[in-house]
Amino acid sequence: MASSSSSRPRTWRYRVFTSFHGPDVRKSFLSHLRKQFSCNGISMFDDQRIERSQTIAPALNQAIRQSRISIVVLSKRYASSGWCLDELVEIFKCKEEIGQIVMTIFYEVDPSDVRKQTGDFGKVFNETALVKRRKRDEMEPSFERCGQHSRRAFPKLSLLHLGDEDEAMIVGISGPAGIGKTTIARALHSRLSSGFQLTCFMENLRGSSSNGLDEYGLKLRLQEELLSKILNQNGMRIYHLRAIPERLCDQKVLSFLMMLTICSNLRLWLMKLSWFGPGSRIIVTTEDQELLEQHDIVSHTMWIFQLTKKLVRSL
Repeated sequence: MASSSSSRPRTWRYRVFTSFHGPDVRKSFLSHLRKQFSCNGISMFDDQRIERSQTIAPALNQAIRQSRISIVVLSKRYASSGWCLDELVEIFKCKEEIGQIVMTIFYEVDPSDVRKQTGDFGKVFNETALVKRRKRDEMEPSFERCGQHSRRAFPKLSLLHLGDEDEAMIVGISGPAGIGKTTIARALHSRLSSGFQLTCFMENLRGSSSNGLDEYGLKLRLQEELLSKILNQNGMRIYHLRAIPERLCDQKVLSFLMMLTICSNLRLWLMKLSWFGPGSRIIVTTEDQELLEQHDIVSHTMWIFQLTKKLVRSL
C-alpha cells in the first residue's frame, strides 16, 4: 500500500522558474515577461540576490524543484553559461521525476540550431562544453526536448508563409500595450529584411494629425510618408493615390506598420495588398485584435500575452 504522503498533492512555492542568460534578455524580454506575470498574479522566482559563480547555487536547484512550471528562454548566448546548462539539466530532471511543466522560448535564435547544436548557438555551446569537460550526450536530449515543447507552445514564423512567392500577405501582431510588440517587430525586421527587395519600418505614422486636411489629403500625406520610407528618399511628393502601386506593384516588399495613432478608417486602407508585388509581406502591430479578426487577417498574438494566458489556465 502506498503511504498517505505519496497521495498528497504537491505544494509549489513558486508558480514559475525562468532559466535565461541575463545579458541577453534581463532588461528586455524578461522585464516584459515579469511585468505581465505580475499583472496576472503569477509568482516568478527572482534570482537577482543570488551571487553567480562557476557552479549552480544550491538555492537555484531548490527553486527549480519548488516551481510548478519552468520556462527556458534560449537566446544566442544561453549556452555560453555553464550555470544555464546546469539549470537546464536540473529542469528536465524535474520534468521526469516530479512532473514539472517545461516551456521553451527561442529568443532571436533558430530552433534548429538549438536542437542540432549548430550555427552561432552550437559554436558557443561547444566552446562551453569543452571548457567544462561536459559530456555532449548529457545536454543533447535536453535541447531536443526544448525544441519539441516550443513548437507546441508558441507561434512560429511559418505564419508568414515565407516560402510562398505567389502572393502578398498581411500578418498582424496583436496584444496589450507595453508588452513588446514593437520589440518583436524590430527583431523580425532585422532577421527577414535580406530576403526582400525593399523594406520599411514605420513606428510612428502621423495619421492622427490631419492639420486641416480632408480625407483625400490625409491619404496623400500617408502615402508620401510610406513611399519615402520604402524607397529611402526623404521629402517625396506625390499627387495621386496610385503612386505606390505604380512604383511597387512588381517589387517584393517587407513593410512593418505600427498602428499607434491611425484612425480606424485609414488602418485597412494602408494595408493594400494590391500595392505590392508577389511575395510581399505587410506586418502590422495593434492592440485591436478584433480589427484583425473582422477582416480575416492572419494574427500572430504576442508571445508573452499568449504565454500568460496559457500559464493562468495551467495553474
